[in-house]
Parts: sequence; C-alpha cells; structure tokens
Amino acid sequence: MVRVNDAINIDTYYANETISNVVEDNSDLTLHGMAQCTGDLQISDCKECLDGVINNLNTKKRGGGIVCGSCYARFWTI
Repeated sequence: MVRVNDAINIDTYYANETISNVVEDNSDLTLHGMAQCTGDLQISDCKECLDGVINNLNTKKRGGGIVCGSCYARFWTI
C-alpha cells in the first residue's frame, strides 16, 4: 500500500494499485488497494495523511479500510 501513497495523482488526489502473486499461507493472492484525499489538501499534506492511515491498516485481514477527515485508504485480497 505504500506504493499507492507514492502514486497519488496530483490532479485527482486518487491512486490505486494491484499487486499479483502475493504469497500468504501458501496461497497466491492478488492485493488491491486504493487511496484518496480531499481536494482541499496540498499534495504533501495528502501524502502525510495517507501515511498515517496506511500505517494503521490491519493487513492481517483479507480486507479493510480507514477513513479519516481528509483521506481514506482501503485494500482487499482475492
């Protein structure tokens, strides 16, 4: 998910990422993630907000997300 933060589009404040062949418990999974900030943030503030949100995601689960006042991130595996 950290790569999502690095890929935030400066015009839309949105990013998504798909990573294939994530191995967990001998299963190949595909990890999908997305993140977005509100348009009133500067891009540096957006990335700071997403750093905090992404670092608090519980990645031991199959999916989840966190919404904060100015940004959100979510992920899911299939």
